[in-house]
Amino acid sequence: ISRSRDNRIFLENRVKELNKEIRTAEDSLRDYQERTGLLDIKSQIEGILKTHATLETEFAGKQLELSIMRRLYAKSSPQVNQLEVQVEEYQKKLEKLRTEGDPGSPLLPLKKLPATSVGFLDLYRKVEIDNLVLEYIMPLYEQAKIEEKKDYPILQVVDYAIPPAKRSFPPRVLLSFIIALSTTILVIMSLRLREKMKSLANPQLLSIIRETTRWNWRRSLR
Repeated sequence: ISRSRDNRIFLENRVKELNKEIRTAEDSLRDYQERTGLLDIKSQIEGILKTHATLETEFAGKQLELSIMRRLYAKSSPQVNQLEVQVEEYQKKLEKLRTEGDPGSPLLPLKKLPATSVGFLDLYRKVEIDNLVLEYIMPLYEQAKIEEKKDYPILQVVDYAIPPAKRSFPPRVLLSFIIALSTTILVIMSLRLREKMKSLANPQLLSIIRETTRWNWRRSLR
């Protein structure tokens, strides 16, 4: 339970830190998008490059058409003047898109696009990494909360004891018979030993032992 509580506290603090980091990263990314105009790096850059390629192709076609018209017509002819104006406008448009971009549109300046893309990717990567870490930690945090609330028993009863229908041990009848037989044998042996001691005893020797014992006792009293 203590480990579950410590784990839950650690994961809870980590989730709070990640939420703060994600909010900070998202705010930084939003400010960067508002400042640079780069909203979606994949589709937006693809559209910018496609627009530039289209204009470059059209500009090259107009230049080729102008060179042909200059050979066919005089320099002061209306056809040549019209193509010269178109080529000049294409050139101004391309130069503006390379250096300044198109204000109010997602077409960013091509010259600043590499640095702008790198800054966007750094901020976007930070947001994605924090979100992935949070997605990994949230299940662990929920699991830790569940583990903390579990009631773990101190002792678990595996199997309850059931009294047997018939005792198997100790064998009372056999023990009673052995005890009775042993007692009888000891009594008989003690009686036989006593009788034997009496038959072997000498009455005169016993009287001498008694007199010696009395004399020693009286002497000790004196």
